[in-house]
Amino acid sequence: MNKRLSTLLFILFMGISAVMAQRFTDMLDRGLVAVPQATGNLLTWRKHPSEYYDVKYNVYRNGTKVTTVSKTNYQDNNGNASSQYQIAPVVNGEELEKCNIVKPWTSYVYRLGNNRYTTVMVLTLPSTTNPTTPRWPTLTVTDS
Repeated sequence: MNKRLSTLLFILFMGISAVMAQRFTDMLDRGLVAVPQATGNLLTWRKHPSEYYDVKYNVYRNGTKVTTVSKTNYQDNNGNASSQYQIAPVVNGEELEKCNIVKPWTSYVYRLGNNRYTTVMVLTLPSTTNPTTPRWPTLTVTDS
């Protein structure tokens, strides 16, 4: 009787442990963002938990493949404010589904607390290659 109870408790414990050892993650999208830089746009995105260490990413600008990278960021020196970007993971040589199209940010939204937010327009850094461009655009801050 005591041996049966011990065996039953052991099996029950192992079953619960196996269920609790499962890794639960949120169903997040790729999270691709394009941030304007002095020259081009900086792209950064999420690596999904299901993607292994050897995953690569195809970077698309305006529907055309620009490059393949193994990191989760890329500096596109040829991008501009009207560029549209997508990322597609490449696993075992097979390209998977592309993420949603994104455009470079034009503003940031900061949470101030108490459900208040502030929007700050993106500052374009001065161009060192073209001194005739305006030095700094206007900064607009709104509090809502």
